Amino acid sequence: MKLSELTGIHNLYGVEITWDPVNQYNYMLINLDGITYKITEDPDDGYRSTMGEIEQVATVPRTTFPPQKMRCYLSEDENILYLNDFYTNENVIKVGTDWSDIWYPNCVFHYCPENMKVNKQPLYF
Repeated sequence: MKLSELTGIHNLYGVEITWDPVNQYNYMLINLDGITYKITEDPDDGYRSTMGEIEQVATVPRTTFPPQKMRCYLSEDENILYLNDFYTNENVIKVGTDWSDIWYPNCVFHYCPENMKVNKQPLYF
């Protein structure tokens, strides 16, 4: 599966970034429209510096919430997927391979829940 297959308008239901102790890599789970995608670091890259595979899995992310509308689009070089809150247009998730330093690319799993509209509403006690 490719990052480009996740572009468009989607509902985000959950996120998890964690470590796989058996396979020895980090991965991110993103639930879009009720489907969970597992995005891994490249397990064959000794520096863990590039994104590996994207696959659909039956696992549910540990952090779930009511649907949050996202605008999902690719960077110009198509190596990073951005999920921006549909209403605030602020970046919530950034995932892929950052090639800004050609000598040492960087696998990116970035999650900013504070940028979701639901988290910007004032709390009343």
